Amino acid sequence: MRDIITVECCKTFFDSCFDAIFLTKPDGEIIRANPAACKMFERTEEELRTAGRDGIIDKNDPRLEDALRKREHDGTVRAELNFLRKDGKKFPVDLTSSVVNARNGDKLTLIIMRDISLWKEAEYVLMREKELLERLAVYDHMTKTFNRRGLIRRVREEVLRADREEKALSLVMVDLDHLKHINDTYGHLSGDTVLCKVADIISDNLRPYDIVGRYGGDEFLVCLPSTGAADGGRIAKRLRQRLESTVIDYRGSKINATASFGVSTYEPNSGITIDSLISRADDQMYVAKRRRNSVSAPE
Repeated sequence: MRDIITVECCKTFFDSCFDAIFLTKPDGEIIRANPAACKMFERTEEELRTAGRDGIIDKNDPRLEDALRKREHDGTVRAELNFLRKDGKKFPVDLTSSVVNARNGDKLTLIIMRDISLWKEAEYVLMREKELLERLAVYDHMTKTFNRRGLIRRVREEVLRADREEKALSLVMVDLDHLKHINDTYGHLSGDTVLCKVADIISDNLRPYDIVGRYGGDEFLVCLPSTGAADGGRIAKRLRQRLESTVIDYRGSKINATASFGVSTYEPNSGITIDSLISRADDQMYVAKRRRNSVSAPE
């Protein structure tokens, strides 16, 4: 009586389980597949038996060999692997595979698997949303450059690199000249247009590894890794010239924007704080501001 109940219970579980269940031989031959497995793989049980494990699993999945090796060693394994639907489309599965002994002494494999496609899609969406939030936290939405928070983080990283590599680093503080006059003359949206254009001009005239961001309302900060005082001054002068020679179009009006540039330099392992380094660039910028459209750097 106990054997009858056990057999009936096992059959009921096998047939009604929402998870896919396979009974296979260790070499991959499929002996049985429950209705959930047929639905998951979009095949009949006979089609699954004909296909065998090699016909439904992604044999190029780099995790497959490790999973088979672990099952052989431990007798059981839990893994995430990619399988194939009837149309060949890959989908991710969370499975448990265990070696069991049949009554006749043969070794069989019981595999229970669950389609985790929706979980993976949700995981991907959450990851992308996290990346977006992290980006929004360190980027200025208008100029598409780093914001103050992002700038400080990146400058701190570059100062640490400068110490390790024993190379100087320069900062350039950039403050637009007469932005209030531009706003008063052409409207406040014109000032936004000028800020965005200035950000583009600076970015387009820097090296790939240089860093630029909006430090304040009309101020930008440029970080120049592996750059001494002389080169920092030359780069600032080049940026000033590029900006001066650019005519910005705003609703048919031609705007000439200029800026004042202040340069400071960090010598490796000098112990100068980031705040002091930025403050020195800011001080030099105010020296340049007395003349407008100029560059000031320490002698």
